[in-house]
Amino acid sequence: MAPPTTTIAAHRTIGLTFTDPLVTYDSNAQLWLTATQLGGKLDDTFGIGMGLDQTMWYRLVSIGFAAASTLLWSHLSHELGHRQHDFDFHRTPGQILPDRPTLISDLSNVSDLIKGVADGFNQQEMNLALLDKTILRDESFSPDLATAYLMNRGFLLGYIVAFPQTITPTTDDAIWWDPPYYRGLLNMAGHTITPGTHAVWALAATALDGRLYDAIFSLMHYVRTGDRHFTPLHIVADGLRIFLPTLRLWHHSAGLLLDAELPIKELHGPLTARFNIATGVAGGLHLVRTGVAVDDIFFTEHWAAPILNAGLWTTVWPDRDRNFFGWSAELGLRWAFPGGIGVGGNLQFANNDPIVSDIQEIEAPQRGIPLQKSPDAGGRIPTLSYALTMHYAW
Repeated sequence: MAPPTTTIAAHRTIGLTFTDPLVTYDSNAQLWLTATQLGGKLDDTFGIGMGLDQTMWYRLVSIGFAAASTLLWSHLSHELGHRQHDFDFHRTPGQILPDRPTLISDLSNVSDLIKGVADGFNQQEMNLALLDKTILRDESFSPDLATAYLMNRGFLLGYIVAFPQTITPTTDDAIWWDPPYYRGLLNMAGHTITPGTHAVWALAATALDGRLYDAIFSLMHYVRTGDRHFTPLHIVADGLRIFLPTLRLWHHSAGLLLDAELPIKELHGPLTARFNIATGVAGGLHLVRTGVAVDDIFFTEHWAAPILNAGLWTTVWPDRDRNFFGWSAELGLRWAFPGGIGVGGNLQFANNDPIVSDIQEIEAPQRGIPLQKSPDAGGRIPTLSYALTMHYAW
């Protein structure tokens, strides 16, 4: 086998968000990505620093190590995600029967119970979204990150397909698995979804996710050559690079939301635009959400100049008589100082948005600040949330 064609290590960034990972998806995702990056940096040390990438056996060991660490960190992130709505079968008072702990006795707020079950799925989708932004920013899909993407996408599909039951939480004494409970609670709330429908949309979100194929090709490239650098697939047109689209399957309290994103990047620069369109595909979720976000807007080349990101999304709920329009906006600034240290801040504004208002639920007191004293005509309050992050790149 020929020696590796390059010994360039992947760009690594670790970050710390100053919010509780039990309260926000973003902080949980940042911790997950940091743990993944640290494992990748250790792998770089052995593979590149010690030249072990030149041997086939180490390349296979490297992928196995990345797979094992991904299972650990992703499982932890998934379970912590359930605490976004303080959901725990073992200790939720008044909702779990003490003598039969798998039976839910209080369905007075079934929407929150659905959110609590769905949080694990949504946390992993949030992790993949953050990983995707990192890959496009660095324009390199290293084998450890490719393994993390592949295994998380495969886990989400396998978990849904492996448990085709639909549990009625008030009567079925069953094991604690998320997919059957999610469908059972949705059905009790009047938003019917069958196991087959759930599996079909999970399969579609996996099979049509372009970054999944980037991950597969990255691993094939590494195994064949020992080269850790793989540029995500793209086409060049009119001075732009158009990357493969990605798909996210969000689990909403009223049904499934399929979210497609197309990233486009300038040919010779970091500026990236991400175009989104999402629609409800199952259950009682009827909406269309569109928007665009722009990342890595550099004002000058000076090291102290801020780097801007901004986004705006609008939602139409066609089956509602009022409160049929929603929106969310995002504004972020970060500074990258000499030595790889950086700091940043991010603001989110939302009202009646299916992802930011309903899934991330920044309207909750521990996540956001209300922008008006009383709800609008539809019972929603425009809300602001913020996050501060410190990162180190090397």
